[in-house]
Amino acid sequence: MTSSTTVDPATSKPSRILFFPLGWVLAHTLRCIEIARVLRQRGHEVVFTGDDPRLPDSRLHLVEEARFREAADVLKQQLNLA
Repeated sequence: MTSSTTVDPATSKPSRILFFPLGWVLAHTLRCIEIARVLRQRGHEVVFTGDDPRLPDSRLHLVEEARFREAADVLKQQLNLA
């Protein structure tokens, strides 16, 4: 059973959405990036976290190439550590 709701963009607040893909699985990372792009176009803040992109099997470097922020960067900014 599916439900459809209509959200009025004029009255809705943007959300901060955290993605935690399996960084070593290319399909998981790419799907999350595509969904994140749509969410960002709709005005939401999208943040990624996961394994270290410098690890040999990690695909999270694709997140950086797609210009999404990492959770650690957001936390530093909020704590004024950056």
